[in-house]
Amino acid sequence: MKALLILNPDAGRMRRITPLRLVGLLEDFGLQVTLAPAAKPAEALALVSAAVADSSSTGLRVVVAGGDGTIHAVLPALEKTSVPLAILPVGSVNVLARELAVPRSLSDAARVAAQGVPRAVDLGRFSGRPFVLMAGLGFDGAVVHTVKGHIKRRLGTLIYLLNGLRLLLSHPPRRFHIICDDKPIETEAWQVVIANASSYTYRWSLAPQAKINDGRLEVCVIPHAGAFKRIKQVAAILLGRHRWAPVNYLSGGRIEIQTDEPVAVQLDGDPAPSTDMAQIEIIPQGLTVMVGETR
Repeated sequence: MKALLILNPDAGRMRRITPLRLVGLLEDFGLQVTLAPAAKPAEALALVSAAVADSSSTGLRVVVAGGDGTIHAVLPALEKTSVPLAILPVGSVNVLARELAVPRSLSDAARVAAQGVPRAVDLGRFSGRPFVLMAGLGFDGAVVHTVKGHIKRRLGTLIYLLNGLRLLLSHPPRRFHIICDDKPIETEAWQVVIANASSYTYRWSLAPQAKINDGRLEVCVIPHAGAFKRIKQVAAILLGRHRWAPVNYLSGGRIEIQTDEPVAVQLDGDPAPSTDMAQIEIIPQGLTVMVGETR
C-alpha cells in the first residue's frame, strides 16, 4: 500500500520528532512511504492534488503529519474521492484526531493509518471552500486572524488564549440574518459557529449534538450580551452547561448567512476571508478517513 506522507515541519510536536521516525513507523506497518514536507498550505494542497491525479495512484492513502490547518489545506484534493486520509497527530491541538479517536501515540496512530478501517464522514462547504470541523463567524474568526505564524510557533496554543481574553469583551456584535433549510431567523450575536463535528477545541464542544456523519450541520448562535453576561456565556460553554449560556441552535443541510457588516471567518481553526454573506452546505460522505476498528 502506497502512502504519501504530508509533513508540516512547523507543527507543534515536530520539534521533538524526526521525519525519518515517522516514515519508519509507517513502514513498520507495511506502508510504502513517499515523504513530502510542506510548510505552507498551498504546498500541501499541490502535493496531494498531484498524487491523487496520478494515474498510478491506485491504492494510495494520504497521511498528514500536522495539525488541523494542514488537514484543512488538503481537503479540496480529497473531497469526493476514494483516497483515504490518515492522521499522525503532531499539531498543537489535533481537534479532528480527537473527534475520530485517533491515538495520540504516534506508533498507535501509524498502525491506524496503515491497518485501520476507512470510514466516510461528511464535509461542509463554506462559500465553495470545504471544511471538516467547523466554520466560525465573529469572535473566534477575529481571534484566529490575530495569530501570526511565527508567534504561534513560539507560544503554541497559548497565543489563542491570550488573544481571546484580549478580544472577549471588546469584540462587537453583528446583526445576523440566517436561513437554515428555508427557516429564517434574525438576531444580534457576537459568535456564530456552523459545526460539522462535536469537537471544537481541546475537550470543549459548542455543539455536543453534532455528528460528523449524520448529513446535517449544527448552527450555534451565541447572542449578544453585556460584558458580565458574555463572561457567564463563555464559562457555561466551557463547563458544558450550554443551556445556561444560552446557545441557540439550528440544524440543517443548507444555510445562508448575511450580516450588517463584514465579519471575521475561520474554517477548521484557520483564517478565511471576512465576509458579510455566505452560503454553507453539507457534503454527505464527502471525505474518507482511516479510523480504528472500534470506531
